[in-house]
Amino acid sequence: MSDVVSINSGLVSPKAGEVHEPLVNMLESLLEKAKSGEIQGVSAAYIYSDGTETYWTTTRVTTFGLIGALEMAKLGLLSHDDG
Repeated sequence: MSDVVSINSGLVSPKAGEVHEPLVNMLESLLEKAKSGEIQGVSAAYIYSDGTETYWTTTRVTTFGLIGALEMAKLGLLSHDDG
């Protein structure tokens, strides 16, 4: 697995040591759903505080729906949408 390199310098970079509360809230919500068995898999891209980016995926079954959701996330990122 290799790191992703940004090709759009107009995007906002993360600030080291700064807690992003909406991110923490979303992850806590996802964790609760995973613990209850509601969520069966996840695929995520994330940015470290040093600016490096990578991805991680774990799922029991890959579906066209999951792939479509990832494409929608990609479109949201490209249009600078917060979701």
